[in-house]
Amino acid sequence: NSGKSESKSVSQAAASRDTKKEISKVEKLIGRLDTQIAKLHTEMAEKSTDFEALKELNSLLATLENDKHEAEELWLELNAGD
Repeated sequence: NSGKSESKSVSQAAASRDTKKEISKVEKLIGRLDTQIAKLHTEMAEKSTDFEALKELNSLLATLENDKHEAEELWLELNAGD
């Protein structure tokens, strides 16, 4: 019977490692999105008088912020299991 519990703990350890890897990937994604958002804000400031460009950049900003929100939700879900 100890073989089953040992196998279960090995399986749990593997799942924990997989979760930690996934959390790390999501954290890196959030960092990349933060960088892209910051660059976009800079570009928007530089093109503050070009309303067509601002319209396009604002649309891109909304997409990036939505992606970041989804990544943050995933991060919270993954961390809730700890």
